Amino acid sequence: MGTSRILVIEDESVAARDLQERLRELGFRVSAYQETDWGISVENALQRHAMETKLQESQEWFFTTLRSIGDAVVASDEKGRVTFLNTQAEALTGWPQSEACGRPLGEVLQLERSAADAETESEEQSQGALLSASNVLTAEVIARDGERTPVEAKSALIRESEGKVLGVVRILRDVTERKRADEVFRRSERRYRNLVEKSQDIIFTLSREGIITSLNPAFEKCTGWPVRDWLFRPFADLLNPADAAPAWESFRKVLRGEYFSPQEMRLKAKAGGEIVVECGCAPAVQDDRPGGIWGIARDITQRRNLEQRVLQTQKMEAVGRLAGGIAHDFNNLLTTVNGHADLMNQALESHSPLLINVKGILGAVDKAAALTRQLLSISRQQTVSPRNLDVNSVITRALHGLNGLADENIELIADLAEGLPPILADANQIERVASILIANAKDAMAKGGRLGISTGFGAEPGGALRVFLKVSDTGAGMNDEVKARLFEPFFTTKPVGKGAGLGLSTVYGIVKTAGGEIQVQTEPGRGTSFRLSFPCLEPAETVAPSAPAVAAEGPSGAETILLVEDDDDVRFLLLSILKADGYSVLEAKDGEQALNLAAGHDGPINMVLTDLQMPKLGGRKLVEKLFLTHPGMRAMFMSGFGREDFPDAQANGLPVSFLEKPFMPKSLVRQIRRVLDS
Repeated sequence: MGTSRILVIEDESVAARDLQERLRELGFRVSAYQETDWGISVENALQRHAMETKLQESQEWFFTTLRSIGDAVVASDEKGRVTFLNTQAEALTGWPQSEACGRPLGEVLQLERSAADAETESEEQSQGALLSASNVLTAEVIARDGERTPVEAKSALIRESEGKVLGVVRILRDVTERKRADEVFRRSERRYRNLVEKSQDIIFTLSREGIITSLNPAFEKCTGWPVRDWLFRPFADLLNPADAAPAWESFRKVLRGEYFSPQEMRLKAKAGGEIVVECGCAPAVQDDRPGGIWGIARDITQRRNLEQRVLQTQKMEAVGRLAGGIAHDFNNLLTTVNGHADLMNQALESHSPLLINVKGILGAVDKAAALTRQLLSISRQQTVSPRNLDVNSVITRALHGLNGLADENIELIADLAEGLPPILADANQIERVASILIANAKDAMAKGGRLGISTGFGAEPGGALRVFLKVSDTGAGMNDEVKARLFEPFFTTKPVGKGAGLGLSTVYGIVKTAGGEIQVQTEPGRGTSFRLSFPCLEPAETVAPSAPAVAAEGPSGAETILLVEDDDDVRFLLLSILKADGYSVLEAKDGEQALNLAAGHDGPINMVLTDLQMPKLGGRKLVEKLFLTHPGMRAMFMSGFGREDFPDAQANGLPVSFLEKPFMPKSLVRQIRRVLDS
């Protein structure tokens, strides 16, 4: 038994044929030749035997190699019959080699090509001729049991030395896992693309040279520029020139692999102006090195504007508190000066040469009091008398003083809407607002121009009805730096001596006190527009103007008054006025001392005259405590802050009154008398 090859040179006898069959049964490989096949000697038969042996050895080596590779291998002869399947091909097709060999290729290897590959193949190609070229095709192998497996298939022709085709070998690679990975990648890519396309932030990529290589649709939404207008252009051209150098330095850090902290940049908008973005970047890695930059820029323009408005409001509130404090202390001083000057005025004879000096003092006090009222308007603590007000009537009064505009080459355009609803505001304050805005507009048009004044009303986005007042000019306008400080007290662009810088800060305080809003539009060389809006009054909310109080001269009093004032000079003045008018006075410098005086006083106390703002115990708390022990007592508050902290007499059920500093001595004694007699 064996696998050795035996050469038999036979004649055509039966015995020779039996010998060959017997040798094959024993496992030998038999090559039998008849001498007539070659027509020559035994030597030629031996040579042919050697060649066949060598070919058989080559085939055995070839098939052994094909069995060892990881892909499926199917070989067929020149007639399209299967001659070989390796283990992987058996598993892929479901055909064992012992059953497959000799069968038509199309029966064993059933392939269904992908649509893309099918279009490239000729319809005349048969299943057996499939893969006869060396192209790589994608297809599905349909196994014997119907299971489908995606493969990449490649074929090669087997030729003999003379070029004759002996068969075809096919290599099929199972790409199931790769297709799954490809599908995962495609889904991930779709999600990423969807994220980029739908993002509200600008997503961009730059080359190492700073050239824009991609932009998402959010770029157009944020800047107004079509994406195509900026592709393959320098990113620096899109920036505010002041931001270009810092941005490029940050990009260089990214390319060096250093950390990039998000920073603000200003991008040019197509409609003019700029948008503010917060930009973060990272390197775009290519071949293990930064090949460029990708970044995300978030539009924070509205946030920055809101922050600026909040900061402006906080600054105005801080300045307002400071202004209110200054006004309070200043009003105490003015009360003292005004009181003493008025007492001197009353004491002097009508022919006294000192009267002119006293009147000069009183006139200066009036001007100083007007200045403190401006400061209180800034702090929104000024005493006001709000009532239902027709804005058109206020503007009409303000326009009466504008007759000289024609001489200044200024054209006045007034457009006052009819049927304007009333607002709740102090008429004098709104007239002052209009006068300040008109005066500023005139000053802004040194060479002449158009001054527009208009009113109107309409619903805000929230549905509330508001009245609008607009004052515009065609003057010099303002830059962003000036606009940012527009309402700051004592800030002015006018020459020294031409303005104290309190005009627009006064406007701000008055408008806010009335519940209004201010919008400013301005550009250098293109004029300025102030648009004020105020809430309208509903019919049930209208407030009729109160009748002016009639000052009663009345007799002086003999009642007892508890005087509480922390400022020594003011307290001394008030003490002198009250005693001169016949009142008995208990004097205290703060609320705690006043409580102790009241507790130790045996007789009645008819009135407490107290400052609102005092250390230890303020005037309001003092009055509440005194009313518990002296229920018939009257009360009068004084303050240099105005009415903001004045307790509402009707809401509290307390018989109280209020007197704003500075005041004249006669005003004080008249109001005291009126309160005591009420």
